[in-house]
Amino acid sequence: MNTSQKNFMVPLAFVGMMFFAIGFALGINSFLMPVLERSMEMSASESNLLLAATFVPFLIFGIPATKCIEAIGYKKTMALSFIIFAVAFGLFIQAAATESIVWFLFASFICGAANAVLQASVNPYVTILGPIESAAKRISIMGICNKLAWPATTLFITLVIGKTIDEIKMEDLFQPFGIIIGIFVVLGVIALMAPLPEVKAAGEDATTDAEEAVACPYAEGKTSIMQFPHLLLGVVALFLYVGVETIALATATGYAKALELPGDNYGFIPSIGMVVGYICGATLIPKYLSQATAMKICAIIAIIGSAW
Repeated sequence: MNTSQKNFMVPLAFVGMMFFAIGFALGINSFLMPVLERSMEMSASESNLLLAATFVPFLIFGIPATKCIEAIGYKKTMALSFIIFAVAFGLFIQAAATESIVWFLFASFICGAANAVLQASVNPYVTILGPIESAAKRISIMGICNKLAWPATTLFITLVIGKTIDEIKMEDLFQPFGIIIGIFVVLGVIALMAPLPEVKAAGEDATTDAEEAVACPYAEGKTSIMQFPHLLLGVVALFLYVGVETIALATATGYAKALELPGDNYGFIPSIGMVVGYICGATLIPKYLSQATAMKICAIIAIIGSAW
């Protein structure tokens, strides 16, 4: 790791704010899905297209985002993502004005693109920012910021509008989305001005084969991504994890509405469970559990829970 061992808590606080923004932007799905189902007489399966439109960009913009980081650095890439977020919420206003599912899907797609760019920068950044043995602890803390933000979206919008989800009309969305645009523009400026050091992972600065071997012995002699089985398995694990996480968070409110339960914000229920898990990770890793052991325990619990 090429970053110094100086205090990284201040940069971590700024990155935590960005993780909150990620969760807030993704939380728009759990708010919009029941609203569209009622206002536009859509089925649950049709409203779930918003989720697809949000996450398809991760497949498309992952590599371009890394190229952007290489070209302008982590901090400027983070700032760029917030500007894209602001554009996305401007498109949400257009979608609400026209009551067009096509516009809603397009807005969700741009929002997903912004999320892909931001996550491509903040996730590795928080890993590189401190000692590698405590990376899981830092990621757990960031996860808490992220998961607390999901239900915050519905809470914020309903408070601004002053209506329940069942009462909200399309024209009611203009004001809260306008406020969100302003917030994301400000966050972009903050990201650009924040004291975030430019960091690189081991080996990124190496210029010769010998230097690369010293920086990352495991990668010596490897020429293809297919030669890193742990990376490929990690991709599969993350795909399944994000799917389970997103479906639980995004559909909780809509599911509660289908059961005719009172209230508007049931997204906090899966959020609480996830926050408890992150707290355990932040507390136990690496002092009481190694990252590898924690991963095995979580995998076993997930298998048991799925079978149950």
